[in-house]
Amino acid sequence: MNWMRCLLVAVAWSSLGMHTGMTQESFQEIVKRGNFRRSIAQLKEALEKDSTNDNIRFELGTLEFFHTLEALGQSWYRFGDRNNLMTDNLPLMRLSVTSNPDPEEVDYTKFRGVFVQVLANLRSCEKTLAEIKSDDVAIEIDLMKVGMDWNGNGRIDEGERLGENLAMVLGLRDERGEREAFVVRFDRADVYWLRGYCHLLSAFAEFFLAYDHEEVWNVYANWVFPRARTSGFDFSIEEINAAFADDDSDFAWYNSIVDAIAAIHSMRLPLREPEALLRSHQHLLQMVALSRQMWEATMQETDDDREWIPNPRQKPPMPGGEITEEMVAGWHHFLNEFEDLLEGRKLVPFWRGTNKARGLNLRKVFHEPQDFDLIFWIQGAAAVPFLQDDIPVSDPATWDRINRIFRGDFIGFAIWIN
Repeated sequence: MNWMRCLLVAVAWSSLGMHTGMTQESFQEIVKRGNFRRSIAQLKEALEKDSTNDNIRFELGTLEFFHTLEALGQSWYRFGDRNNLMTDNLPLMRLSVTSNPDPEEVDYTKFRGVFVQVLANLRSCEKTLAEIKSDDVAIEIDLMKVGMDWNGNGRIDEGERLGENLAMVLGLRDERGEREAFVVRFDRADVYWLRGYCHLLSAFAEFFLAYDHEEVWNVYANWVFPRARTSGFDFSIEEINAAFADDDSDFAWYNSIVDAIAAIHSMRLPLREPEALLRSHQHLLQMVALSRQMWEATMQETDDDREWIPNPRQKPPMPGGEITEEMVAGWHHFLNEFEDLLEGRKLVPFWRGTNKARGLNLRKVFHEPQDFDLIFWIQGAAAVPFLQDDIPVSDPATWDRINRIFRGDFIGFAIWIN
């Protein structure tokens, strides 16, 4: 009967294997291959058969996040995003997408639709991750090898790896200048981290959609997309295309500066969807709450296995990424201060005048919105409806202290640890 016992054990083991999510090897192959839509569908089917398997759910949510980035990049590739200085500094447009020799025509409605789709994808990802209940989840990913099919041709070409960006940003190259492997074991704490990033990116997208940017589009879109359809500014298309064909042209520099100034002057944005600002505000509050949960889970970890966000007892994933007890405490101080600002319990220091007790109620900016005028915000006039002096103003010294705790690079650490 030994053979029967062995057979039963083999069947049981096989059954377990079918319901513990994909093997690490197959999951690694999926993220290397890119083009995540088919794999997402397969994981959804697996989850329907085993709805309690949170490791499958973690794999699915991770692929949905990668798909969100990939689909966004594919949109910019289709439209021929020129990756100029202005767009390279905008959230959701900073992707190293290769140049498209034959871009599609794009108008403002289609451009706006990209952000609508990003929101839908992020909402699906966050919903998947929010349903994870188990603390015993983990997936391994070599971030250098994650494939991003930016051009949508069904394969991963040269320059279409997430690691192309990470290697440059994180300094992950060996002495020969070649990319090193960067295998990270994402665990329960990283579920909260990834959910927090979903809410952060959703906040940016909702804020964008709250306002009508069509006037800015008409002035500047041709510097971003070769075949942008604009109203009343078609005279610039030929000279802009000629400028990109001759990068050293003084004429090109002159026109790009003039049009950039015109775009800034055009940033008088009518309020289009005020409810989107309410949602943006809620996303930011959710991000704060999830960051607290992430750090609670991180600080409870006793292992040290290729962590993405390490606690002070764990090794950092990259050089210079050490986290100290003081930094953890400083981050919680930041979360408290930022939440107080979002909820209107403290005021943002006003940048005009000598009354140090006067500040901006950030909550009112989201809950009592008005048309947006960039120049008037810089000058201060647009802030007047939101100014108060009956609530404590956030002390600038607090922010200086937090920045010092993070070795003068608070923004860099914030982008990483969320």
